[in-house]
Amino acid sequence: MTYLILGPHGNKKDSAISQVKQQYLPEKDLLSFDYEVLYGHKLDSHQLQKALLSMPVFGDRRFVFIRECHRLTDRNKQIIADFISTQHAQIVLLLEAEALKNNDILLKSCKAEAEIIQVAKERAANVFDVTRALDRHNKVEALKILTGLFESGVHPLQVMGGLVWFWGEAKDRMPPQRFEDGLRALQETDLNIKRSRMHAHHAIEILLVKLGVLME
Repeated sequence: MTYLILGPHGNKKDSAISQVKQQYLPEKDLLSFDYEVLYGHKLDSHQLQKALLSMPVFGDRRFVFIRECHRLTDRNKQIIADFISTQHAQIVLLLEAEALKNNDILLKSCKAEAEIIQVAKERAANVFDVTRALDRHNKVEALKILTGLFESGVHPLQVMGGLVWFWGEAKDRMPPQRFEDGLRALQETDLNIKRSRMHAHHAIEILLVKLGVLME
């Protein structure tokens, strides 16, 4: 059986890959014998042919996973296409690529003989994903998303704007004293950032924890 997973890297693609692997892979201590991972950008033809022709050691099948197939040489794409057309029962072949052109020989071969899984592009996270995590009382998830936002270049003041809006919307869902405590925490964080009393990222992390506690 052959699978081709197309689409951008991300959690959705990782999940699709895991689902295919779980159907066929043996116990973890046997993986080194019947499981092989290859990378398209540094794969030579001899290594590829050996991987596709090797017999399973313990199970009924070997699982061969080739990443970055969009970076394979034309010769290696032809080798894989020829292999797919023969449908070797002892090999489960999983191919992964960001995208392949419609006239690509590998894509044409997979359309005829393989199962193709198209993964959609993931929506970029934003500050409202942080506030939704807070609303679910999940401070750990909120902090994780916040870290991702900062790593992607989101400005701290953009995050602060979203948190101020969120806290105002939450006013009617908590005791007045907790709401006031949250306002003070927001104001304190804003001052700490603007007056450089504390690194902005660290200041907002502390604020998230405070707001999360007040919402519990």
